[in-house]
Amino acid sequence: MKTKLTLLVAGLFLAATSGALAQPVITAQPTNQFLASGTTATFSVSATGAALTYQWLFDGTSISNANSRTLSLAKPQPAQWGYYSVIVSNASGCVTSQVAELKVFVAAPHNLSGIQAESNGSINLSFTGETTASFAPYYDLYPLETSSNLVDWAPLVTLQSTNAALDTLSFLDTNAPEFSQRFYRTASNQMVTPDPQPTGPYAVGTFSMELTNSRRSNAKFMVTFWYPAVAQALVLPAKFIEPQAAGNYGSFSNQVLAFFSHSLSNAPLATNPAKYPVVLYDPGATGDRRENTAMTEDLAS
Repeated sequence: MKTKLTLLVAGLFLAATSGALAQPVITAQPTNQFLASGTTATFSVSATGAALTYQWLFDGTSISNANSRTLSLAKPQPAQWGYYSVIVSNASGCVTSQVAELKVFVAAPHNLSGIQAESNGSINLSFTGETTASFAPYYDLYPLETSSNLVDWAPLVTLQSTNAALDTLSFLDTNAPEFSQRFYRTASNQMVTPDPQPTGPYAVGTFSMELTNSRRSNAKFMVTFWYPAVAQALVLPAKFIEPQAAGNYGSFSNQVLAFFSHSLSNAPLATNPAKYPVVLYDPGATGDRRENTAMTEDLAS
C-alpha cells in the first residue's frame, strides 16, 4: 500500500514540474503600423505559457512601463517612429517577438533636403517627400536632373524609395568631380508606383494606340508599346494606366489612377543597336494589358 501511494505522489509531482517548465511560445506576432498623422499606433502580441510578463523594446531598448501584451502610442511623433518588439517571459525562460515597424505618413512634396561634398569630390544628395498611408506598400519615384549652367539640363538618374522605409533617401554623384560646377533639381511631384524599377540599362518609352482588325468586322482594340528609349529633361514618368481603363480594377480604381509607371511617354527611341527584338504579349480574354507592366518594362529596358 505504501509503494502504490508513493508512486501516485511521484506521478503528480512530475506532471506539475513539466507544466511549470513550459516556456512562452508566441502565437501572434506584432504587425507593422503604417498610419496617418494624428492616429494611435497599437502593437500587440499573443503567447502561451503561465505567469507571463512582457517588456516592449524600441529600436532594441526597453521602454519604461511598457509591460502588458499591448502597446499603444497616441499620436506618435517622429522620434517614436522605428522598430518595436517585445520580450515575453516567465520563470522558465523568455522569447523575443518579431520586429514590427511604425511609420506615420505626413504627405509632403518631393524636395532636395541636403547636399554634401565628399573628400574625393563626389556629391552626396539627400531627399525628402512623403505620400499618404494608403500607399505605404508601394514605391515613390524621384527623377533627378543636373546642369552645369542652370540653363541646359539632362537626366541623371531616377531614384526609387520604398514608401515604408524609415531611412532617408540619398544618392552619391561620383561624376561630380568632372565638373567645375554642378546643379541639381528634382520634380516636386509625388510619383507613387506599384512596381520595382526595371533592371536594364535603358530608359523605357511608351505609347498606346487604337488598332482596327479589318478581318473581324473592323473590331477595334488598344495596344500599348514599350521600348528602349532616350531619357529627356523635364519628361516625367507616364501614368500607370489610362483613366478609361481604370474601371477594370473595381474598388481599387481610384488608387490605381494615382500610380505612375517607370516609362516615359513618347520618348525618342534609343538608337544604340541597329535592331531590337519584338515581343508580342497578349494578357488573355479576362486579363488587362497593364497587369504585367513590371515585366514589359523590364524587358524593354
